[in-house]
Amino acid sequence: MDIYRLHAELERLRSPADASFVLHDFVRDFGATAAIFTSYVVGDPTLDSYRFILAADTVLCDTYQKRFWFLNDPCIVYANSNTEPIRVNMLPMATSAQREIIDYAAQYGFASGFVVPVHGSASSSRAGVLFIGSSAPEKFRTREAFERQRPIARLRAMELYAFILASVRRELLESADLTTDDLSLLRMQRDGYQSKDMAKVLNTTPAAVDTRFTRLNRKLGVATRRMASDLVAQAGILS
Repeated sequence: MDIYRLHAELERLRSPADASFVLHDFVRDFGATAAIFTSYVVGDPTLDSYRFILAADTVLCDTYQKRFWFLNDPCIVYANSNTEPIRVNMLPMATSAQREIIDYAAQYGFASGFVVPVHGSASSSRAGVLFIGSSAPEKFRTREAFERQRPIARLRAMELYAFILASVRRELLESADLTTDDLSLLRMQRDGYQSKDMAKVLNTTPAAVDTRFTRLNRKLGVATRRMASDLVAQAGILS
């Protein structure tokens, strides 16, 4: 699959679950066995912040979530502080629990493979990681294989990340029904404005600003205006 076809197909899809067949195409064209793309909010330990696109055995995926492996996944740990792709056999693993995750994945198509981190703009704290694997232990183990496949793996990871970010943004806008005025208010909150400063810009009163934030917090399901601003910023909506 070329990258232009990939982009066109992702543009037509609406949810991460729908994108799994695109990832299956990745796997086939890449000469791999399985792949998982994970996107998450850095620093958020809850499963709710995670989005998965799967082209892997459901047993592996079910076990991963039931055991909360996303909290200790060495692929995610690496992606949190790195931008360069890495071979699985070169992946740092600090604990036996992390080794257990990789060893278990090896039984389901990840005996060798690549880990490809991807990060967005400064306005979003959402990151992603593409884990591409082969059931053949030597398939992606050498530096030569890595360097040959690295550019296209990175492009594919970036496209999947952009798709996830667009899905999160669309879902948030649809569920919260945010208006242009709402986004302006949240943008000022992100930029450090106090209620009195916002009131001057909007030609209203601080009390009216506070009332609007109470409504916004309720729409977004959060407790504070800072949480509201952070939530929308993480979706990449605030520019």
